Amino acid sequence: MLGLILWCDGAEGRALIWCEDHGDLAWYEAGGEEAPPVPVRTGDLVHVGVSAAPGLRRARALRIVARGAHADLPRQLTREAAG
Repeated sequence: MLGLILWCDGAEGRALIWCEDHGDLAWYEAGGEEAPPVPVRTGDLVHVGVSAAPGLRRARALRIVARGAHADLPRQLTREAAG
């Protein structure tokens, strides 16, 4: 599934992803099957696998499709929410 990185902490290997199915946001945390962390940035378009756990949707097997494809989207969403 395709997703867009809305927020990330590159040093910790964590990210919040908006997925193309418009379901709940997915949480990515490097570790386990993925070491070292995939170096993502806000606005990157990624391909992810998603699994659901009670109260949390997790992204796994992260792969970058396009760097910075929508780098301005998080700022646009914040502006619209304040609107």
